[in-house]
Amino acid sequence: MNLNSYPWHIEQWEQLMTAHQNGRMPHGLLLSGPSGTGIEDFSVKIAAKLLCDNAENSQACGECQSCLLFTSGNHPDLYKVEPEEPGKQIKVEPIRGLIEFTQLTSQYSSYKIAIIQPADAMNRNSSNALLKTLEEPAGNVVLMLVSSRPSKLPVTIRSRCQQIQFHKATEEIGKRWLMESSDIDTVRCNEIWNMAQGKPLYALELLESDLALQQSQIIKDLRGLLEQGADFMQIAQKWHEYGATEVFHWLVYLIALMTRLKLTGQSDTAKLQNSQDLQQIINQLNLRQLVSSYDMARRHYQAVTGLYNLNQTGLLEDFLLFWQGQSSTGG
Repeated sequence: MNLNSYPWHIEQWEQLMTAHQNGRMPHGLLLSGPSGTGIEDFSVKIAAKLLCDNAENSQACGECQSCLLFTSGNHPDLYKVEPEEPGKQIKVEPIRGLIEFTQLTSQYSSYKIAIIQPADAMNRNSSNALLKTLEEPAGNVVLMLVSSRPSKLPVTIRSRCQQIQFHKATEEIGKRWLMESSDIDTVRCNEIWNMAQGKPLYALELLESDLALQQSQIIKDLRGLLEQGADFMQIAQKWHEYGATEVFHWLVYLIALMTRLKLTGQSDTAKLQNSQDLQQIINQLNLRQLVSSYDMARRHYQAVTGLYNLNQTGLLEDFLLFWQGQSSTGG
């Protein structure tokens, strides 16, 4: 486990390290920002640093007894709460376990640290159970709530935490890190960076998986549906295999991109992925059709990333039918 912080987290890291050195570490922290920027990793690395025995190091040393326990996943002063399955709610039982953990004496460090991720997955009962601990925390307890959707958290939770906001990495810092972390040339780096929309860890995931190929196929499918030459059911099955969350994430990005190009009258898409397919779609649809499609993709993305078990296949088919119906007149 690499315990060093990411270069685009320097400001947030220094803010918390200053508080730590001055004995003013907040008891409740809300770490919020876009997914794919490493907020979850930041919470883990801060926890490792606070629990590290070598206080003079700027990062966790990775060598002391505390760090060895941490990297093995067996540190008794660290408690993590996550949903039982991705996309599910965090129920009240794990939060009760967290509360019991905070009441115990620390075994190795002056701190006891609990991480809830994603915090916005807590249901009403678990949020209410956490409130008292946030209001009256033990002196050595740090609760870190990690969320890419902090607005989903109750105001009562947010108001009892110090919010540390994260942002997308700058192009210079992000691209440099991406090239240092992978074996790619400048052209490929630029392409992946544009697709990742300023999210370095998501860019790395694109490189190490077939997500980039999936995005390329989604663009081709969108064009094929407009031209009435594509198999609707085959596309629906394929997109279901990709995963509704990932597909709607791409659709929101791609349709927003096409809408912006249409609105500005820009026609040069040569530097973009699947440029010919994108340009054909832009030429075929008018601005109203693109905006309507974007709105539907965004609403469906919010639905599939919410806390309710909706019919994801039905949402995909709903969007596909709507998109296919846009194929009348062009822009």
